[in-house]
Amino acid sequence: MLRIFLAVTLTLAVAGGSAAGEPTAIDLGGPRRATAALSVTATEYVVAVKMFPVSSFDAATNARLNRDKARALALQALAKHLSGAKAVTLSVSGAEVEGAGADGKFYALTLRVPRRSVSVVAAGRPPEEARPVEGKAEKVERVDYTSALFTRKQDLLDTLAGLSVPLAADLDDAARTPDGRPAGEGAFHRAVAEVEERGLGQLDKLAAEVDGEILLLSIEKAELNRLIGEQRVRLLASLKNRLDRFDTTTKGANKP
Repeated sequence: MLRIFLAVTLTLAVAGGSAAGEPTAIDLGGPRRATAALSVTATEYVVAVKMFPVSSFDAATNARLNRDKARALALQALAKHLSGAKAVTLSVSGAEVEGAGADGKFYALTLRVPRRSVSVVAAGRPPEEARPVEGKAEKVERVDYTSALFTRKQDLLDTLAGLSVPLAADLDDAARTPDGRPAGEGAFHRAVAEVEERGLGQLDKLAAEVDGEILLLSIEKAELNRLIGEQRVRLLASLKNRLDRFDTTTKGANKP
């Protein structure tokens, strides 16, 4: 009965309701001390988030992690607002970042979400792959809101997950020249070495952050360090696999 009531309440909040005047302040808290100001217009939700930024890595990595974390927090703020702080899952599409960057000692980001693209998702049901928004198909995101997400352990897990994403893309770029031709053997090998050095360095910095974190229990530190170690193994195995495939392809192409 409670689930039905919550679904009905959320449906009314998403589909109906009047446009708000003053923004609604939302305290997300967590290790990033995140706050949000949510405004509602006739057609969209506008969520402005501020948080303590990631600063442990190089400038490019910090910027990407901060953008990803702040965007996720903006969607969490929307879910918290619509659910009245109850655990809930939303399906969202068409969300666009309007602006992001440093704001004093904080990192700030503004996210715009079309109101008609937000809906409640039944428990256990995956969101659709795409939904038309303003005449075009948009990727649908699943947003699970629960207070369990706002812990130091979860923040570090999110950071760990985010570190591996650009490394694969860097290798894809390194495999070809800017005009699309296969890269030379020496250039690709140098790129792999650079990715290895950067990737392992990032994991070392994250491990040091975990070891120095006073908000983590010993068992949480052990789990995080185990996961970091496993990611090191996966990174090295992935780099070796890419090198082997590149060398095999190159040798095959050079055969008379």
